[in-house]
Amino acid sequence: MPRENFVKEYVTVRKATFKTSTIKSAWKKSGAWPVNRNVFHDDDYAPSIPYSTHASCVPTSYPSIHLLSDDEQSHCDDSSNDEDDQPDLDLNNDNNGGPSSSSSSRLHHVMPRFSPVPSHQFYAIPPTTPTSARGSARRPALLGRKRTYDELEKENDNLWGILERSEANSQMALEQLRDATRKLNAKETRRSKRPKLNVDARCLTSSEGLALSKKQQEEKNIEMQRKSEAQAAREAKDKERQQARQQLSATTAVFTGSLNSKRKEDLKDIAFTLGVAQDGTKDAILTRIREHFNTHAGLSADPRYRGLFGRSHTSTTNSTLNSAASASSSVVSYPSTSQAPVYPSYLPLSPRTNVPVQSHSSTQLPQYSSHFDNSPVTYPYHIP
Repeated sequence: MPRENFVKEYVTVRKATFKTSTIKSAWKKSGAWPVNRNVFHDDDYAPSIPYSTHASCVPTSYPSIHLLSDDEQSHCDDSSNDEDDQPDLDLNNDNNGGPSSSSSSRLHHVMPRFSPVPSHQFYAIPPTTPTSARGSARRPALLGRKRTYDELEKENDNLWGILERSEANSQMALEQLRDATRKLNAKETRRSKRPKLNVDARCLTSSEGLALSKKQQEEKNIEMQRKSEAQAAREAKDKERQQARQQLSATTAVFTGSLNSKRKEDLKDIAFTLGVAQDGTKDAILTRIREHFNTHAGLSADPRYRGLFGRSHTSTTNSTLNSAASASSSVVSYPSTSQAPVYPSYLPLSPRTNVPVQSHSSTQLPQYSSHFDNSPVTYPYHIP
């Protein structure tokens, strides 16, 4: 409800609820109505005797103001002068009796006119005592101490303000120092691309400065030419490599060896033939190739990629054994079994070949009819 509507509603309800009869009934229940005018005594009107200007509805004992005539005024002035001449005169006539009781008329109390107090009595300096003399002597010292206290308090407030401002400035300086330390540590961990500041700079108008500038420009040109040549050679090599990959995909090239031992360019060749993305690091390319092989399990039997799964030595075992057998045409004898020779590295044993272990001191290798001349190769030592 808006405020103006609320005020209107309140005024309407107030007129209908707060009536004169309701208020009077409440006063009657509380005893405040009707008003008892005798509840006040003469003493209650006493403070307003010299100040009240309306004498209506007051008790009979309330004093009235009597206006004096000119003759009475002059008589009062003379009497006041007489009273000044006789200061020791007792003015307390209340003990001698009040006004005459035979008078039945209304009593009028006339306010007496008091003379001012003499200046020598009002402004009289009291006699000095030893205590007051000591207090007067201490007063300048107390005032000096009060002045010193005020000055020290003001200086203390000023110092507190300086301390708070100094703390704020030190906190801001500490934050800036932390920020600078953080930036410095970040610069030390990574290489900056901004050029280094040349502290050996000289004025170009001098001969030494001009020669140094030419020398630095020549070195800069040589460095830029070297970088451009390296970039061109790299691009040519990449182009040549890309052409080789195109030819590689058109031929039946065979890949052998472990994937972990491949270089990044070799992994790119394999990824190109598989149709896998070639960008990224070496680990990213290797991960993509392995995921592709896991997704296409049939590639493990492909002759082109079978050598990547540890089967490259199977096709070369027979030819290696044939060459080894032709090289050794006689039996090699050793004096004792403790000096048994080690198998040569060019004569690998196939994992599918079962070598029979005999109880005598010589062991006969299996026969290969397609490669050997029906004469077994024996070794005069015992294989444990």
